[in-house]
Amino acid sequence: MSLKFSIRLPSPCPFILPVGNGHLLCVSANGGDGAALSIVSLTLRRVTKTYPLRGQVLGLARCEGEGEGENTAENTTPLILLSYRSTGLVQKLLLDDYSKPTSVELVDFKDDCFCETFASPSLKRSVFLCAAPTDSSYTIYDLRGDSREATSVPSHVEGSKTGMLTSLRVMRWGAVDTLIALGFESGHLCVERLDSATFEIRESSWHLPAAEEPILSLSSHCDGDGDGDSDGDGDGDGDGDDGGPIMLAAGYAGEEPGFNVIVMKVVEVEGSLSVETVGKHMTSKSEIARPGVNAVKCFQGGVVSAGWDGRVRVFFHGTDSDSDSGIHGEEEKKKKKKKDLILKGHKGSVRDVVEVLGGGIGSGNGIGFVSSGEDGKLNYWTSVL
Repeated sequence: MSLKFSIRLPSPCPFILPVGNGHLLCVSANGGDGAALSIVSLTLRRVTKTYPLRGQVLGLARCEGEGEGENTAENTTPLILLSYRSTGLVQKLLLDDYSKPTSVELVDFKDDCFCETFASPSLKRSVFLCAAPTDSSYTIYDLRGDSREATSVPSHVEGSKTGMLTSLRVMRWGAVDTLIALGFESGHLCVERLDSATFEIRESSWHLPAAEEPILSLSSHCDGDGDGDSDGDGDGDGDGDDGGPIMLAAGYAGEEPGFNVIVMKVVEVEGSLSVETVGKHMTSKSEIARPGVNAVKCFQGGVVSAGWDGRVRVFFHGTDSDSDSGIHGEEEKKKKKKKDLILKGHKGSVRDVVEVLGGGIGSGNGIGFVSSGEDGKLNYWTSVL
């Protein structure tokens, strides 16, 4: 895998969001009055538009095919959600022709919140979930503004304090349910099964800390065949639409060398959720480099991480050095494993990383990633398989 090209952003970028058709949304200068939303074309290899934002962004999410009407094949204008730190505001933006974001509405939640989205069969369109870090609770909302039932998450488990909610991931699970993964300051993980139509919580499964550090990022991928993009947004993070196994990765903070990327498998066993650790990865063995990660993203066959030490690391399933349980069966273990990769191309911390399907623009069938760093660069990595 090699660095294909770099794109210079106005300032450091903590969030990247693929929006289709070779375009990315990048939040840059994330602090104070200089915060901006940049539209990047991978085809043109440059920033095409930059728009000012209202302040520091806490979360960035996308709803495919929402627009102003129902979620239909004809209506594919992406609807973007931006949540702002300290103000409690969530801004809805329509991205017309991948070139002009139009503000639709501002929703005031009175407090900080993460944003994620998922499909609701009963509403026949997406809804979004807002999670408040301080009180570890989340509320589900219709994208048209109707408030839904608020659901609180316990602040402790088995006598251990979990601390603040630090990360969130929404995953589809079959035709009826939605899974919500919640990462906490203590390193605890909670996976909840939610009825996608009624928003009723069916089940909660707690996973004790694999590393006693805050979980800064969660990502998931369906462990099955296909292109790995069942949600159709071009970032390769499709989930368990058929109720099959889901690979869930957690990226941990950490000042000391240790296992900072943990891979888990979420399956159904006798009607109940089961979350088991199947791989542990060390992002740095050096006593000098800071080993924590800002972001992890699952892809078909592995996990990629954005490291504090300026490295992008690609871990392929079956290559962990701590657990021999593996993700696949004995026959798969006998096959030659791909070697993990360390990609060097940023000065300073890597803030985010996303997959670009098919290896990216003009690279044929392969894998490709775009990473952003404190150095204000977008790096485009690609490998033709």
